[in-house]
Amino acid sequence: MSDRIIKFKWWDKQDKNFIDNYKIRDDYEINDAFLSDSIVPLQFTGLLDRNGVEIYEFDYVEYLYEDENRVDNEKCVVEWDDELAGFRPFIQGIKWRCDIKDIKVIGNIYENPELIK
Repeated sequence: MSDRIIKFKWWDKQDKNFIDNYKIRDDYEINDAFLSDSIVPLQFTGLLDRNGVEIYEFDYVEYLYEDENRVDNEKCVVEWDDELAGFRPFIQGIKWRCDIKDIKVIGNIYENPELIK
């Protein structure tokens, strides 16, 4: 059995904030609020950044990028990858591989849209 943690945080588009303690009822019936277009679930990736912060879908992360020509800090959005069947950092449509120890959460697309243009 896997120790994978499946949890979400919820963004309310209308009130422009995260909702505390929002969840599907214990019997797992989906209620009307869950189906609302103004509530967006962001899934936990199961990973922590280098500072122990949980990494969620649509978080902005910064990471160290190295190749033979340069070393630099890059910023990208964490998104679901169907081919990988998991979460991966994406930047400008290009998939980058990086070590989790180099990743730092710096915001998310809802609260910090200015972070990545």
